[in-house]
Amino acid sequence: MGASPPEPRGLGTPILKTEDDMIAHGTLQDIQRLSHHMERSLDNGLFWLCLAARNSQMFDEVYWTSIDEVYYGKFISIGHRVEKHLDAKERDVLAKIYQVKVE
Repeated sequence: MGASPPEPRGLGTPILKTEDDMIAHGTLQDIQRLSHHMERSLDNGLFWLCLAARNSQMFDEVYWTSIDEVYYGKFISIGHRVEKHLDAKERDVLAKIYQVKVE
């Protein structure tokens, strides 16, 4: 896989400063700030989920570097993942599909 997606946390400081300036000039109210919502979405992972959903060309990179481990744990191998998350019946169905695909 290539480099990790850009880390957007650095955007928070300029946005917060811009919000502070706008509040000082009366063009923004404190309750209209977006920086707090942005920070929360970075902390809970919603940012990465939305980025992956909205940018299909980035989906694999965003998913494998920022989302997968949160929900499924450290990726060891596809075999380990299948064994851990699929029951015997599901693994059997998957094996049959695989067999059809390789024939």
